[in-house]
Amino acid sequence: MGDGRDSVDLADLFGLDGERIQVGRLLGAASQGQRYTRVGAPGMAVKLFTPAYLFRAAPDLRARLTWMIDHPPAGPATVGEHHRVAWPRELVVDRAGALAGYTMPAPPETVELRQVMSPARRAYAGRGAPGWVARFDDWRLLVATARDLAATVAALHERGYVVGDLNDTNVRVTSGGQVALVDCDTIQVVVDGKAHLSPVGRPEFTPVELLAQRGRPMTSAVDDYALAVHCFAFLLGGHRPYAGTWRGGGERPSALELARRGSYALAGDEKLAPPAGLPSPDVLPAELRVMFDHAFGPAPDGAPRRPTAARWRDALGALAEDLRSCPASPTHHFRSGLDSCPWCALDDLPGRPGTEPAAPGGPWGPRARPVTPTPPPPPPARRPPR
Repeated sequence: MGDGRDSVDLADLFGLDGERIQVGRLLGAASQGQRYTRVGAPGMAVKLFTPAYLFRAAPDLRARLTWMIDHPPAGPATVGEHHRVAWPRELVVDRAGALAGYTMPAPPETVELRQVMSPARRAYAGRGAPGWVARFDDWRLLVATARDLAATVAALHERGYVVGDLNDTNVRVTSGGQVALVDCDTIQVVVDGKAHLSPVGRPEFTPVELLAQRGRPMTSAVDDYALAVHCFAFLLGGHRPYAGTWRGGGERPSALELARRGSYALAGDEKLAPPAGLPSPDVLPAELRVMFDHAFGPAPDGAPRRPTAARWRDALGALAEDLRSCPASPTHHFRSGLDSCPWCALDDLPGRPGTEPAAPGGPWGPRARPVTPTPPPPPPARRPPR
């Protein structure tokens, strides 16, 4: 059973055609397993599931993966040699024919989405992330990456797929701002009328009205909301929509409660001041400000009007074409309707954030990281009685 994390002995893996599949370098942890390079197949990777996950999900998982292999998303999901979606290619089994994992395209050198969106990206670059992460200080590259993510999600929606768990770790980004969606085995698909659901999902990327519906078939609305959260971070300094300083009376409402009220950082709520370092809303064209209002603000009739992935793709594409360069800084780009560079003004503010990665927070604040509690010191030794 290998090291306890892999589903089978790494030297005992096969394709359904009987060809031996050799795994190479460990690429990193994946949802419910590990990813490896595939020896002898440049540009390909192997994902192996944990024994515990296979014990719970193997029959459903095999049916889901088999159908996905037979129905790959063509067209916009692949651009040239770059695979926007690391879609399953073939099943991987052990010597007895039991499911162990699958092969997929391996994205080129990438980092997690959260690393390029964070204002602390330079600190990440100094702590193991590639140096090119610092290029994402350029808003033009952030806009292009957001647009590529929206185009990828729209391409999946056009084919009836729902990602269901579109978060800032299963989306990876290249140095040129192209995205690669990994862990695609959790995508919701419908096979012979049966919905194979996305088994995972983080609350900060799920619309509040759908939180109680986990475990039921999802519509593309869940992805549209998660995409809006990512676009907000891309365009507005890495912030989440419900971040800010509470100026109302009493205890600050939870982000979940703020979401229910439609009170977010650009809503103009006098009780919720925008977080420090949030760029002025003027950096956005009017269309994008309206789209954020529809994604996070109050719904007058109780029905959310969230923009679709296709609309985000088109609006971000229009913004990318409208950007102009700052005469004072070659890495500053902003929309043509502004009189001066907003990034120069933001850089001049005292206490500009961005030198350290975000501190751990709750699930609706900065991305939560596991914190190991410090054990209390042992009690002092008691002296024996005299």
